[in-house]
Amino acid sequence: MPGFFDIIFGQPEPEPEAPKPKKVKKAKKAKKAEKPKEENVIDSLRAEIVELREMVTKAESEPEPEPEPEPEVEDEEPEPDDDAE
Repeated sequence: MPGFFDIIFGQPEPEPEAPKPKKVKKAKKAKKAEKPKEENVIDSLRAEIVELREMVTKAESEPEPEPEPEPEVEDEEPEPDDDAE
């Protein structure tokens, strides 16, 4: 049976229930994009590395040639003669 205030003021509308949160599916981790390897490029780079290493070891084993002495530059001005005075 409704109460006094319910009759005068009317029944309050029932409050809607708060919506329940929906379950969220976990996102799948994105796979890392694998870059296609170009075998020809890799093989050529490896060959170049081997070649450079051989050059370095060959250069280390050979003694350095002695540098040639620089030729002396002659002055174009004639030296004064002491006898000419």
